[in-house]
Amino acid sequence: MLVALEGIDGSGKTTTVPIVAARLREKGYSAVEAEKRTSIVRQGFAREQLDAVAARLWSVPHDARLGSLGTLHWVYLNAAYFAGTHYALAEELGPRDIVVFDNWINKFVARIASNGEMPLDEALDAIALLPKPDCVFLLDVDPATVASRRQFSDLERGALRDGSLDFAAYQSEVRENLIRMAKRFDWVVVTPGDRTVDEVAEELADLIAAGVGE
Repeated sequence: MLVALEGIDGSGKTTTVPIVAARLREKGYSAVEAEKRTSIVRQGFAREQLDAVAARLWSVPHDARLGSLGTLHWVYLNAAYFAGTHYALAEELGPRDIVVFDNWINKFVARIASNGEMPLDEALDAIALLPKPDCVFLLDVDPATVASRRQFSDLERGALRDGSLDFAAYQSEVRENLIRMAKRFDWVVVTPGDRTVDEVAEELADLIAAGVGE
């Protein structure tokens, strides 16, 4: 089973994912956490190919002229990575194996729409054939409450949109696009509110375990 946690930057995905995987292991599942930059695929050739694509996506210099290749190049390169990951893991996972991803392709899609590079519907049409995780959860948080949690990069603050570097304003647009995607694809929206990370992770683990049992 493939599960993805989505949300704006700073929403708590990276902190929550390993706790969710741990809670699932406590419930008797073989669960691992995954983040997109490091493939967990075991098969040698598939892992080699995915690592090569990941390097093209996430190891580029900060001053690289990303726009020189056009938005569709990055859309399809991301799609190739996640399509290969989905296929390879589907071959490897057993019925009680669960992989919890710290976001799939969805935040990337929400960002390029928020940047004005491509309308959301066009971006979603471009990846329409991309296999989806079995379950997607959106951690829905208010960008204004997240802004003070840590230092955010220029990209997270909207550098590719208009250069204003207003985290709350930019992430509000990203959030709106994620909510649109949640409605379109029937994601489960979870609002952490004032709850602790452990409490949110426990809710997510219970929901995932219930889905495995269906």
